[in-house]
Amino acid sequence: MRPEEVFRMRIENVHFAPAPNCTFGYIFNPFGKSRNARRNIPMTQRVKVLLEFRIEAMSKPEEGWMFPANTVTGHMDRLKTQHAQALKASKVKAFVLYSLRHTMLTRLGQSGADPFTIQKIAGHSSITISTRYVHPTPEMVEKAFVGLENLNRIKNAEAEKQPNQPTQIN
Repeated sequence: MRPEEVFRMRIENVHFAPAPNCTFGYIFNPFGKSRNARRNIPMTQRVKVLLEFRIEAMSKPEEGWMFPANTVTGHMDRLKTQHAQALKASKVKAFVLYSLRHTMLTRLGQSGADPFTIQKIAGHSSITISTRYVHPTPEMVEKAFVGLENLNRIKNAEAEKQPNQPTQIN
């Protein structure tokens, strides 16, 4: 999520029960700088545990800001000071918070996610932006052909079971 999307996260938009055929639940983001930014975002196991812990620590409210703050908006709207303090205390090399989003999207690409999936998850308005996060390695290219071979094998087996159907050519 973009930092401003996290700041505006509401408890009632966090769904721990997974959607059908999913594992960890999702966050609905009704806000965004574009129509595509308004989306459901799947959670990882780590995010699910952290958000459950956060809600528990807040005495389990059913609605409201996930990160309330004494600001005009009523929610956290920046982390510049807290980020600097955390970096200093942890002695972690300085980095821009937005880099976390970039790293996650790059790792999605490395894990085999295609640009269309990355576009949906990230809320990009253009597929061109999402392709920046996909860097096919020789192993990923080979894996794509292994997947094609497996699909062809399945299709050929199905065709053999149904006479008068064209068979797949490898």
